[in-house]
Amino acid sequence: MVSFTRDIPAFAFLWACLATLGVLPVRAVPSIEKGGTRLYTDYVAYCSEAKAVLVNEFDISYFKANHSVVFQISAASVEPNLNISANIYAVAYGKQLLNYTINVCDYLEGVLCPLPQINFTGYGTLPIPEDLLGDVPGLAWSVPNLEAYAQVTLNNVDTNEVAACLTATLSNGWSVRRTEVAWISAAVVILALIAAFIHSTLTWSPSPAVYRWYDILYTLQWAVGCGLLNLNYPSVYNNFALNFPWAMGLFHNSNIQQAINNMRGSTGAKLTDLSYGSTVYVNRKLSPYNAFRSLNLNSYFRDDSTPSDFKSFMADVGVTGSNSTLASEFMKRASIPTVDTNNASSQIEPGIPVYVNSLNIPTANAFDTIFIIYLIAILVFIGIHLIWFAVIYLLDRSRSSTTRGTGWIGHNRRGFLGFFGGNMLRLCMIFLMPILIFAFFQFTIGRSDSWLSIFLAAVAVAFTCLPLLIVFIFSIRRARRDYEDDTAVSPLYTRARWYGSVGMIYRQYRQKYHFWWFAPMALATFAQAAFVGFGRNNRWAQVIGLMVVEFIVLVCLIGFRPHKDRKGDWLAPILSFLRLASFGLLIAFIPSVGVDPIPRTIIGFVILAVYGIPFVLLFFGLLFNLFYGYLFRRNKRRIEDGTEVYSTTISDDHSSQTPAMISKGKPVTTNASGYDSPSSYPAEGSGFNHMNDNSMYPSGNDDNAYSQAGGSNVGYAPPINGTGQQQYYYPNGFNDQQYQHRAY
Repeated sequence: MVSFTRDIPAFAFLWACLATLGVLPVRAVPSIEKGGTRLYTDYVAYCSEAKAVLVNEFDISYFKANHSVVFQISAASVEPNLNISANIYAVAYGKQLLNYTINVCDYLEGVLCPLPQINFTGYGTLPIPEDLLGDVPGLAWSVPNLEAYAQVTLNNVDTNEVAACLTATLSNGWSVRRTEVAWISAAVVILALIAAFIHSTLTWSPSPAVYRWYDILYTLQWAVGCGLLNLNYPSVYNNFALNFPWAMGLFHNSNIQQAINNMRGSTGAKLTDLSYGSTVYVNRKLSPYNAFRSLNLNSYFRDDSTPSDFKSFMADVGVTGSNSTLASEFMKRASIPTVDTNNASSQIEPGIPVYVNSLNIPTANAFDTIFIIYLIAILVFIGIHLIWFAVIYLLDRSRSSTTRGTGWIGHNRRGFLGFFGGNMLRLCMIFLMPILIFAFFQFTIGRSDSWLSIFLAAVAVAFTCLPLLIVFIFSIRRARRDYEDDTAVSPLYTRARWYGSVGMIYRQYRQKYHFWWFAPMALATFAQAAFVGFGRNNRWAQVIGLMVVEFIVLVCLIGFRPHKDRKGDWLAPILSFLRLASFGLLIAFIPSVGVDPIPRTIIGFVILAVYGIPFVLLFFGLLFNLFYGYLFRRNKRRIEDGTEVYSTTISDDHSSQTPAMISKGKPVTTNASGYDSPSSYPAEGSGFNHMNDNSMYPSGNDDNAYSQAGGSNVGYAPPINGTGQQQYYYPNGFNDQQYQHRAY
């Protein structure tokens, strides 16, 4: 091993010069060191096939405080009589940071001409003269995910061939891709799902937590979806989107990937099962590093090359040798593989391929990965519900015979199947966008891939969409039936089994717009997924298609105001408008528009904020909704919250007629334990409507206004007598036992 502190061999000095670049890519420095104090090589790869000089290890850091470089390199010359020249090119945001060239023979009195055929390992510290630094911008030390890279080329002066070419990205330690962000965002979504689960078991829960979980997850899914188009994204947005692959069901596991490779390999797959590292952008035409030019080195390096030739080369240099791209494997401070990079260029493209490869998932494995996660999620959901049923069953059986089957426990035991069905519909909504986008993408690569993957994609689309479509059709049929009661309440809000299951996905909407979850919302997701998955060959079609669909949704939300309360009618259009704005900003990433790198990066930060700020606000809304309707706002129950299911109707899912609660008949009593808590009981001698004098209800006659419910007979609860028993007045021929049986 050779240690250098003063006179450093020429080609080691070349590697040291890499540290003069002012930028960073995707990894963060160790936690013991503060970001922004040094620049270091983040990912290194050959940019052409190694021939005469093999580089085994390359690691270098430039420290801001003392303008010094600490480097370590391991290389070997494998060709005899090798005389080399070297050039260094560095670029950030499309602007040149460093042009530097040396003739190795000019150093150490020509000892390195030719290069000795030995393994060379060197490390040391080197002060960098200020005249070599150029204009290193201050942003290089503070802005996350700056876009810069360097290329070092060693050329055989005698044969005009490239002896070695390395491309490296550099980092200052700052990045918007953070493990903490991924874990915190996932925890928020899990909390929202748990809150929805709990409130769905509570009678008459008015809390938006029942359905607000979808807004939170949908926001994160589109944060990823915006990064799946065939566009020239800034590095900052790519890294932001990589915080949320879990929202799309993308999890990397080596065992799962190996199983997928085996499955595809045995069913006719032709696409590669290799994945490419995070710097697939460097030296690619569609790259945030803006390497658009190619260069013919033969015009500069000849047998009679002179120093002026090298100066001319550095003045005219683009960024890369002929059509070179990044390698298939990138290792930080580790062995650098030898690859055919031109071949790698044909296997990677922007959009979905770049995104999944950044997760170390091969392009051809993307859908199969989501499909396996989908199956795992189904099994987990089934397991959770079996445990839940076992708990409530044992609790109910442990009670006395007089109280068994009553109250909250009895209600959840009888309604378990509906509860399970409703949550499976929720699972379909969770995976609707990921399954559609990646299944459509799988169809576009179908001719070159496994027939089984294509079949599974079709099965997944059917398994996800058909239940939603069937539920939508049956909801429309039920809502159109004629009923003789004078309450004008839709049967979708009076049937206990139906409301306890399907009601989970439509209870945020007014009765007249119960279908809104499907049309336009689910249909809009289907259309937008088609533009993302099928439209990868037409960038304008992708962006404009997303904008048109979202604009239609926004107009409908503003025009119809379908939600049951004002909060929903304000929140939904705001979220839709922000999605529309993010889609519009994507136009700047279309290469033909020609937006410069720095403005494009600023737009990337804006889109980041468009998704980040609503997520934070939705999180605080979730905290507010956790106890909404129980610790506060206890008088805000509406028909859409299920008040008619348990108070004014005798529910039978198979009956086409709903008798009114108040009719001729004998008053009967039943235990009031069916209510969630004594605080939710109506006052003695008063209807439920008197509890809600200050609440705003959607008017049964005016679809676009909210009216007080105090003077209405709709939504009242039976009075409670002096012994704490509720009095129900059933129509002739019914009793309490028949009511409970028919209600469930």
